[in-house]
Amino acid sequence: MKIGISTAEAHAEHASMPAATEPAAPQRRLLLWGAASVGMVFVLVGIWFSVRPADIPAVAARRRTLKQQIHAPGHVETTRSVLRVPAPAAGIVRSVEVRESQEVAAGAPLVILQDDEAHAQLQLAQADVATARANERRLLAGARREEVAQAQARLAEAQTGLAAARDARTRADALFANQSITRAAHDEARRNEEVAASREEQAKKAFDLVVAGARAEDIRAAHATVEASEARLSIAQLQIAGRTIRAPFAGTVLALFAHPGEAVAPAQAVAQLADLSTLQIRAEVDELNMGVVQVGQKACAHADALPGEEYCGAVTSVARSLGRRHFEAGNPGGATQDVKIVEITSSLPSVKGTRLIDGMAVELVVEAAAHEGVIAVPLAAVRQEKGKAIVKVRTAAGAVVDREVELGATDGMYREITRGLESGEHVVIEP
Repeated sequence: MKIGISTAEAHAEHASMPAATEPAAPQRRLLLWGAASVGMVFVLVGIWFSVRPADIPAVAARRRTLKQQIHAPGHVETTRSVLRVPAPAAGIVRSVEVRESQEVAAGAPLVILQDDEAHAQLQLAQADVATARANERRLLAGARREEVAQAQARLAEAQTGLAAARDARTRADALFANQSITRAAHDEARRNEEVAASREEQAKKAFDLVVAGARAEDIRAAHATVEASEARLSIAQLQIAGRTIRAPFAGTVLALFAHPGEAVAPAQAVAQLADLSTLQIRAEVDELNMGVVQVGQKACAHADALPGEEYCGAVTSVARSLGRRHFEAGNPGGATQDVKIVEITSSLPSVKGTRLIDGMAVELVVEAAAHEGVIAVPLAAVRQEKGKAIVKVRTAAGAVVDREVELGATDGMYREITRGLESGEHVVIEP
């Protein structure tokens, strides 16, 4: 019986088994490298077809004539300062004669204050003037004919009485000399003559005064009284006029600060008035562009609040000193947003019914001088990086590289390149 297997037999049995299919290690490495290489080729090809320079939009830099436009942020303002109309005196508001946004003529009543006390003072002053004028007229006119006749009659009566008294004294003298009358009777006759003489003298003076008229000093005093009363009347009339607060000039009522029944103090504003018939634009130009903006250049204003509307005028002034920016810059050309600016003003046409209002934000576009034969690229081809102007240039080999350039004028669509780019070179317009 066979109870074991010899070593030789075991080797023979193992040799007779089927061979394994696993490849050797070098072969496996070659297969892995091949697969990786094929995948990388497909990836690179995909990248090439997706971002190859030929597909990036580019335009050639060309020589053009640019009508330079300067874009300056600003706002609308009136040529005459907005006025807060004050109350001339304290009082209670009786009525408000206008409404906000209403156009008014010069001198139109805005607010009327209560004037009962002022009217009473006016009536007293008018009575004083009437009395003073009547007295002055009486003195200047002299005595009436009736007064002269009465004075003359009184003088004649006194003269007749004096003549009778003298005759009586003469008879008394003769009788007293013959001792026909007593001394007492003689003395009475003399006293009667003296009294008659005094009455005649007074009547004559009264007659002379009536005929001569008023003295010069009395006339001057009467005239002074008239002037003083007329002055008091003028003050009373001014007080009445001051109770009606009027528009100092033709304009538009922007705001009202008083209402019926309210008390106002002297110099307190009751309304705000502005002349909106003549408007102008005050705008800020970057320091870099101040040399090309001149008085007389055409300038057009655009407001975001009024899309599609354009209001054109001309530059009326250019400041001779620099300042800091107050308005938000909105230069579509991407110009350097310098903090230093020069302030300019521009006229606006007097358009009835214009929708521009005082304080409205606008962008002013100034048409500066034309630049002929300059190298220019679209505005979209220029970008700003850390204060430098950069364009992407496509080389002859097809590569795209960044290049720093220096900028010049712009017409709102193209930007002049003064250094760093040649005519014919292609610049990339980034999407």
